[in-house]
This record gives sequence, C-alpha cells and structure tokens, in this order.
Amino acid sequence: EIIEAVEKVDRGERFICQRTKEILDKSDKSFSEIPKITRREKDVLMLVAEGLTTSEIAEKLFISHHTVESHRKNLMEKFHVKSMASVIGRVSDLGLI
Repeated sequence: EIIEAVEKVDRGERFICQRTKEILDKSDKSFSEIPKITRREKDVLMLVAEGLTTSEIAEKLFISHHTVESHRKNLMEKFHVKSMASVIGRVSDLGLI
C-alpha cells in the first residue's frame, strides 16, 4: 500500500488508504467531503484535539502565534464551520482521529 501511495502521489493523484476507505464506507461519507489540508494544518489540528492552546502549539511547532491562528482559520474555512470544536467534531465523525 505504501508503494501504491508513493506512486499515486508522484503522479499528482490523491491516495486514500484502505482503512480510511473502510471508515468512509461505514459512515456513508464520500471522499469529496474530506477537505484537503496541509501537513502543518494537520499538525495544528492534532494538537488542538489534544487540548493545547494556540501559544502551546506555537511553541511546540516553532511557529508564531499568528501562524497557528491562520492555520486554525483555514481549517474552519475548509470544514465550513465556525469553531475549532466543530472541526474536531467533523474530523471525529469522519473517523479520522
């Protein structure tokens, strides 16, 4: 599966692992419902889910407070919600965390 993923991504295609496909099939969600997020947005998302504050995230990732806030804002826009709690809820509903 790793080789397939690398080959697809190298061709500019999207790859979703079998386990994620199974989760989506069970939840009746389509792949198009999962917004594309950057690696750093994912880092911020996971740390928010762990309960860290913006300042703690900035310190842990060696980025500015403003950059963390920008990532939070981008995540809320991508998931079409108004709070990070809603982002966490959406990601959880999709079975991704």
